Amino acid sequence: EEVQMVCLESRGEMPAFSEEIEEAEQEGVIVKNSWGPKRILQEGERVRGVELVRCNSVFDKEGRFNPSFDESKKMQLEVDNIIVAIGEEADPSSLGLAGGLMAEGGMIVTDQTGATSLPGIFAGGDIASPIHNIAQAIGSGKRGAVAIDCYLRKRNPADVISRIRVGGNGAISMIKYLHPEARARAPYVVAFSDLNTQYFEYSDRVRKIRLLPFERRQGFEEVAFGITEEMAMREAGRCFSCGVCNECGNCYIFCPDISILKGARGLEHKVNYDYCKGCGICFVECPRYALSLEVEQR
Repeated sequence: EEVQMVCLESRGEMPAFSEEIEEAEQEGVIVKNSWGPKRILQEGERVRGVELVRCNSVFDKEGRFNPSFDESKKMQLEVDNIIVAIGEEADPSSLGLAGGLMAEGGMIVTDQTGATSLPGIFAGGDIASPIHNIAQAIGSGKRGAVAIDCYLRKRNPADVISRIRVGGNGAISMIKYLHPEARARAPYVVAFSDLNTQYFEYSDRVRKIRLLPFERRQGFEEVAFGITEEMAMREAGRCFSCGVCNECGNCYIFCPDISILKGARGLEHKVNYDYCKGCGICFVECPRYALSLEVEQR
């Protein structure tokens, strides 16, 4: 027995996580990229094959789903069964809302806060975004919760969300919203390249326990068993705590001008600018990028 999966997309365009594709191939699935079904081949009422045509591109210049095919390149597959799996999309019309709800391409149109064209109606998740994953859905839920709260309190949600953003990709901080009096975070999001990894021992990620490929083919048992509490703690211990001072003392130790003033335990260190000459050694030796170096305005 053999399972072949035909998809329009190239390997890099497939709407699936790479590890899922690799697991399917480990289980014996043969993936045929950049091919599309032309017609079903039959003998009487029995399916005997499928004719495929080469797919040159899946999306047009505007990013819309509009496959382009090369009719000169075809192939046939002999099959016993065909399972059609063309994906899914939301159907806004099934919501039964009053007229005026703007929808486009199977999605409800919203602004950055999740507000729709109808006052007091908000949308998020798969029905309002072309990106379908858990992180996107959770993020839209957070933004929607803040926007709804602002709407009920007669506040401007767009203004509030702009003040609680973290980084430049749309993420927001619920802590900043619920506790605006808390110390403000720096707007910069620390990148891996900002860290001084010389101060960290390499630690491999925790691998989830999974069934072996031949075991996964035997039935429909759960293939991933998750992780134990011990494994979760070990994985959490790999966190760099980016941008957070852990009082390692490097800045104090390496400063050639002794211009770092150590605070009491739990309090931030301070810089005595009467002695600091801006050499940047403290900045370079900080493991977690808890220090930033800026050009002095004159």
